[in-house]
Amino acid sequence: MKRKFYDELLKWKNVKNHKPLLVKGARQVGKTYIIDKFCRDNYKNILKFDLIHDSSIIDIFNENKSFELKVADLELLCGCKLNDPDTILFIDEVQRSEKFIEALKYFYESKNEYNIICAGSLLGVALNRMKSSFPVRKVIEKTLYPMDFEEFLWATGNERFIEVIRKHYISNEPISESIHIVLLDLVKRYICLGGMPDVIQDYIDNKEDLLLIDKEIPKTITEQYFEDMSKYNENPNDYVRIKRIYDDIPVQLSKENQKFTFNKLDKFDNRKKDYISPIDWLISSSLILMCKTLEVPKIPLKTNVQKESYKLYLNDTGLLMSLSETPYKMIFSNDDYSYKGVIAENYVASELVKNGISLYYWSRKGKNKGNAEVDFVIQQELNPIPVEVKFDTGTKSKSLDIYREEYKPSYAIRVSQKNFGFNNNIKSVPLYAVFCIDGIDIEING
Repeated sequence: MKRKFYDELLKWKNVKNHKPLLVKGARQVGKTYIIDKFCRDNYKNILKFDLIHDSSIIDIFNENKSFELKVADLELLCGCKLNDPDTILFIDEVQRSEKFIEALKYFYESKNEYNIICAGSLLGVALNRMKSSFPVRKVIEKTLYPMDFEEFLWATGNERFIEVIRKHYISNEPISESIHIVLLDLVKRYICLGGMPDVIQDYIDNKEDLLLIDKEIPKTITEQYFEDMSKYNENPNDYVRIKRIYDDIPVQLSKENQKFTFNKLDKFDNRKKDYISPIDWLISSSLILMCKTLEVPKIPLKTNVQKESYKLYLNDTGLLMSLSETPYKMIFSNDDYSYKGVIAENYVASELVKNGISLYYWSRKGKNKGNAEVDFVIQQELNPIPVEVKFDTGTKSKSLDIYREEYKPSYAIRVSQKNFGFNNNIKSVPLYAVFCIDGIDIEING
């Protein structure tokens, strides 16, 4: 499947004397596939080691030898020179060798030039917990997420719609109603499936019939996540807490106040301080997304957060649908199910993150001014832009009105099933155009 990440790999390749590349990302997002394809397309000699099934790299770099001797042993094992410009070394599941990760510093500092890509499902966790010296500023770190809606359009042969979506996103002119209806149907299908490549491939293989797809695939992915939680934790209590947090996210998002709270996780084990490490584990493994609360929406947003207050989302709407046991029919129903709004929010959160946008939301509590909450606030260069998310076509939002009155943003974004438009200083963005939202300031044509 075509992935945007391929272009990131090409950019890395085309930088002279590039640093080793570390690719992070949750299990089953397609890391191995896209790196394999990139290597085959761009190098004559591919040296690939999967450290789960092959411990030779681990053994070599655990030896008490100089870096040069370790490289010599590796070259002897591979039968070629590693510094050949037509050769690339791809180490999968690299988190199993802390010593090799540490050695990446010496690969970069060597007088020889090496092409090295490392990946791992729990690489983010391993990097945060390294006991050896991490090669700071000697490597490049990238994260691969599940496929976004634009990639879904590529995969399903609907790429012809992308240019027109981007055109209308910029112009704010409504798209043809017949095309609008088709695109809403497509984005609802994507929301049900999520962006895991195996799920999307199964959908394609079954002639794009939602009734025929294997619903065991997302369940299996979740079970693999739970296995990872169990295997890669030194503290057995942390495993229980990690699983408890992950399981509870669909419930917490359904609350009127979506701020993640710990007091209902377990009446005997709900101290917030005991859950700091488990939440860090889930974030580092890219299984969840944290959306931080803003005290005031001022640039830079990162400096104005409430550190103890946040919302948590899953990394994929398909997994949210599976974990919450939400039937697909609900997404296509015209009835007013409140949980559709939760799923739409999670969808927007994941699309924003895939576009490199940090997640923040604005919340105000107070007896004098009343409570108000805006789903997201994004930083577009020097402008904090409020983003309201609705699953249906509704336009009323007391919280957004309060935010706009108090902070007077240059404009606001409302994501919903409504067509493109710009009225009352609110930019209407259909659900299928969220992939167009980025961190670049735009000139509003309204």
